Amino acid sequence: MRKKRIARQVQKAREHHKKMFPYKECTKLIDLVKSNCHGDVRRLVDNLRPYLLDGEGGYLFLTRLYFDEEKIQGVRKNVIKAIAEFLIEVKKKNGIIKRQSTFFRYLSDPIHCNLGISEKSLKALIAKEKENVF
Repeated sequence: MRKKRIARQVQKAREHHKKMFPYKECTKLIDLVKSNCHGDVRRLVDNLRPYLLDGEGGYLFLTRLYFDEEKIQGVRKNVIKAIAEFLIEVKKKNGIIKRQSTFFRYLSDPIHCNLGISEKSLKALIAKEKENVF
């Protein structure tokens, strides 16, 4: 039986999608950073814990950052600030495995986070928050 051929355009589109979204539904937050930054992930999760839905596992097994909408009202800036501080620390250690834009895509993906912010908006908010930190 002959193997079905895939059109070059379809193949290129698949490769592009794989490059843009190198994570899956089961990808853990800790898988996006190097092992020397796992403590930073723990601090991020500890900072966000008051806003997360109950039942979310420890930082080693966390695949989703699902926030409680009632708890997060009016304090979204605190969440963005915690993420910005995390990224500053991880960038100092050169700890992001993929590109930083991949991390933003991960957080803007509804499968992994329910902030409801697009990648570009999240990037802009975090850049603005980074300016306030310095």
